[in-house]
Amino acid sequence: MERKNKIEHGFETYKANLSELIKIRSVLSDDALPFGEGINQALDKVLEISESLGFNTFKDPEGYYGYAEIGSGDLFAVLCHIDVVDEGNLEDWDSDPYLLSERNGKLYGRGTSDDKGPTLAAMFGLRWLLDEGFTLSKKVRFIFGTDEENLWRCLDAYKAKEALPVMGFAPDADFPLVNVEKGMVQLMLRGDSSNIEGGDSYNAVASHATVQLVKPLGDTLGYRYKLEDDILTVYGKSAHASTPEEGENAIYYLSKILKEMGVSKDIENFVVDLYEGDVMSQFVDSVSGHLTFNVGKAIDGGVSLDIRYPVSYTEKDILKGVHSISDPHHLSVQRISGLHHLYIPEDSPLVLALMESYKAVTHDLGAKPLKMGGATYARAMDNIVAFGPQFPDDVMSAHQANEFIDIENTKKAIEVYMHAFEKLV
Repeated sequence: MERKNKIEHGFETYKANLSELIKIRSVLSDDALPFGEGINQALDKVLEISESLGFNTFKDPEGYYGYAEIGSGDLFAVLCHIDVVDEGNLEDWDSDPYLLSERNGKLYGRGTSDDKGPTLAAMFGLRWLLDEGFTLSKKVRFIFGTDEENLWRCLDAYKAKEALPVMGFAPDADFPLVNVEKGMVQLMLRGDSSNIEGGDSYNAVASHATVQLVKPLGDTLGYRYKLEDDILTVYGKSAHASTPEEGENAIYYLSKILKEMGVSKDIENFVVDLYEGDVMSQFVDSVSGHLTFNVGKAIDGGVSLDIRYPVSYTEKDILKGVHSISDPHHLSVQRISGLHHLYIPEDSPLVLALMESYKAVTHDLGAKPLKMGGATYARAMDNIVAFGPQFPDDVMSAHQANEFIDIENTKKAIEVYMHAFEKLV
């Protein structure tokens, strides 16, 4: 109860500091090196907050990263980031995304959930633990990334210059923790140029796809569509590429329509074979489940393919499967990017300690570590897992209009982080 009272009494200070950080629009831009003036200002601000909490700070001379640390001994890292995604359409927000707003027990603003709010939650958790008289056995370093929402160039720079931790966590996903992240590879496939254009991004299920018809429209197979003159647009439902089953892929739908009409090209036939064949379903294991895939963009005559694959397979295995579908259609396959999987066993000391900390606070004794197709900062270094701040019943609002954190759950997350530091550092 004493710890809960400490969090309760200190929460106004947490909010005041979070408000200062939310004010800064730390979105990638080219108005200053390396990633924009807003990101530079946010890095300076989080370092200023760190110093006020009694941590020693360092800023990379080139501005790629900074860190705050305290203690000595083996290095324990908390991987954070202070860059945010664009606010999108301001009309979709009920309040200014860069002014911290409180209503209905929630704090609203861009970065409250991803990742400014969780960053400060972990920092204040350690500060308040130390105020209890706790003595550190390790050096704890909060590493502040500046390019997490894009290419992770900040951590590339950090790893080239700095000491690596023996273990740690990233407060940028879900509780109880994520110990399995599938491997990822993104591809571009091209052949006889498709006439389809559509999709929203490489890592999202295509919500729309358009083509200029070369013959009268036939059976639309029940899909939602709009026809203006000879321009056919088919509609699906967007979802993140890591959970394509939650969406409906318009590029696949339109490819199938064109095939039914007898006017499809090799690239569209490939898309239909990909979705309706069984080649990709063979990739499954007991640790991380099934492979998932998504055609995200139809652009410049080709299509992008995002694949999240189980941890027991290699990228080479996956590419072999893709070629078995694409080669009969005479398509080229270009690798755009990829990430190695993350897997830390449930019986590892790190996972056991973090799970115990989560259960001690929440009393969710049946909780199990999570697996996901998405990618967190935890992949960037060995022996790191994603740990909170989202609780199982929380509404996901990161990257959306009216992004928020629940106040009571944030207090609970701080308490979980205090327990975790107590066990591990």
